[in-house]
Amino acid sequence: MKDKVYILNIKNMHIEYKTLLNELPMYCLHKIDNGCNEKLKKERTIAWYMLYKLLLVYHNIDLTKCNIYENKNGKPYINDIFFNITHSKDFIGIIISQQECGIDIEKIELKVDNERFAKKILNDIEYQEFLKDNSVDFLIQKWTKIETYYKIKGEGLSFSNIKLNSVDKDIYTVKLDDEYYLSYGPNECDIVDILELNIL
Repeated sequence: MKDKVYILNIKNMHIEYKTLLNELPMYCLHKIDNGCNEKLKKERTIAWYMLYKLLLVYHNIDLTKCNIYENKNGKPYINDIFFNITHSKDFIGIIISQQECGIDIEKIELKVDNERFAKKILNDIEYQEFLKDNSVDFLIQKWTKIETYYKIKGEGLSFSNIKLNSVDKDIYTVKLDDEYYLSYGPNECDIVDILELNIL
């Protein structure tokens, strides 16, 4: 099985997400309904539903009938199949792999002070590069790599534990629609548009 990344642009899609909830197993419902607002609940529902359908159609794994395990940090997996999901406003992203994996999508925007954020997430060399043009693009690209790195490791992320010199190893990054960065790893993957699969 080749590792794959699946993406779905939901910006202009009208999905009655509440009807999708009826097909999902209790485990997924628990992950979705975690005290979040309506918009976040919609994104989570679509992401878990897409994972459910991808595993069913392409891996013959029915989440309603199999055991979903979690590592010590609560990261789920199924026997020898590992997966990770992400969502960020317009995009849903899923990676399915035979090893621990991670994925992150972020919109290229910052609602905090650029320089302060840069000092928290960049090493000294990267920080000097950032100072040349104060680029939000540069910061978001780096942030998706950091998020992906910690998702692969299955560890919680805080500014105090970022290992600035190791996060780029085996992380791949692409730009989506000139407004988002997608990072994933640890293997290079085919990127598939879920709309082309006709599973929704």
